[in-house]
Amino acid sequence: MAIRLLHTADWQLGKPFSRFAGDVGAVLREARFEAVERLATLARDTEVAAVLVAGDILESEHLDPRHLRRMTARMQPFAGLWLLLPGNHDPARPGGVWDRFAGSGDCPPNVHVLTRPEPFSLMDGRLVVLPAPLTQKHLTGDPTAWFDTAGIPAGVLKVGVAHGAVREFLHEAAESPNPIALDRAETAGLDYLALGDWHSVLKITPRTWYSGTPEPDRFTNSGVGEALLVTLVEPGGMPLVERHPTGRYVWQARTLDLGHGADAETIEDQLEALLADLPRPGDTVLRQTFEGGLDLSGTAALEAGLARLEARVRHLETRLDGLVTRASEADRAALAGEPLVAEVADRLERSDDPAAALALRQLHAAWQRLERG
Repeated sequence: MAIRLLHTADWQLGKPFSRFAGDVGAVLREARFEAVERLATLARDTEVAAVLVAGDILESEHLDPRHLRRMTARMQPFAGLWLLLPGNHDPARPGGVWDRFAGSGDCPPNVHVLTRPEPFSLMDGRLVVLPAPLTQKHLTGDPTAWFDTAGIPAGVLKVGVAHGAVREFLHEAAESPNPIALDRAETAGLDYLALGDWHSVLKITPRTWYSGTPEPDRFTNSGVGEALLVTLVEPGGMPLVERHPTGRYVWQARTLDLGHGADAETIEDQLEALLADLPRPGDTVLRQTFEGGLDLSGTAALEAGLARLEARVRHLETRLDGLVTRASEADRAALAGEPLVAEVADRLERSDDPAAALALRQLHAAWQRLERG
C-alpha cells in the first residue's frame, strides 16, 4: 500500500519583514501562520502519513515562545505526525529553542522535533525517516553523510530530510555552508530526500527535491508558496511528486519598457495592462522596474499612475534607475518663466550623477505643485 508524505520547509515563523512600512510587514508575518493551517488542511485532506518540515521552522532560535504556541494551534486540523527538522535559523543547540519547546508542555504528542541524527520509524516500521538536524547555523561538513551507513533493513522505505545547499546544482550557493551531496539519495539508497533552504520548488534529481516555502517571502523564480505531496509505492520505486499551491500572497518582479517619449494616455494604458496581467492584484507584492525614456511631463504622468497602482496591489516597490529623464521643449518652456529653476533643471539634465534624474523629477513635481498653487 502506498504511503503519502507532505514535504514542506522554510516556514520562518516570526520573520519581521522590516523592509516594509506600515501594516504590510504585520500582514505578511500573519500570512506565514495562515500557511501552516493550509498545510494542515492539505495533509488531512490527502491523508498523508506525516508532514516533513525540512528546516527553518522559525525565523530565529530566540523568538518568543508564543510563536510556537501559535504554530501548534495552526497545526490542529491535521492530527497525524508532524516531523520538524531544525535548520540554520533554528538549530538544535543543547538547551536551545527546541529543548525548551519539548519541556514546556506546549509540544503536542503528534509533533516530533528531529533533534538527533538517528532513524525515526513510523507506519509500523514500513517507513524510516533519516534526519540531518543542524546543531549550529553553519556546518562545513555534510550533515547527511551518516545516511550512507544508517543500516536500515531491506524492504523498508527510506526517506531523508535535510536543510542545506546542493552546491553542484545551486551555483550561486557554491560557497555556502551546510553542504549536501548531489547524489546523497543514490549513495544512501533513499527513496526520497526532502530538502529545505531554497525558497522555491526545485527538483534536483527524481528522488531529491526542495519544497520551497509555503508562503513566499522574497522575489524568487516562482514567487508563489507551495508544498510537495510525495507518494511512495514500494522500496526502490520512483516517488510520485505533486506540487500544491499553499501561499496567500504572490511576489512578482517585473520589468516594463515604456519606450521613449510616451504621453500620459500611453503610460496609463501600459500601467493598466500591467495590472490586468497580475493574477491577483490585491494579493500581489510587486517589484516593478521601469526602463525607457520620458520627458518631465511623462514622468509626472507615470508617478500619478503609480500612486493609483499602489492602491490596487498589496505592496508596490518601484525601481526607476533604468528610466532616462529628459526635459522636452515643452518642459523647458514651462520652466522658462523662472530662470533660476530653468538653470537648475538644465544642470541636472546634463549631470552624470546617478541621483540627478531623481532630483530633476522632484524639481519638476515641486514646480508643478507651486504652479497649481
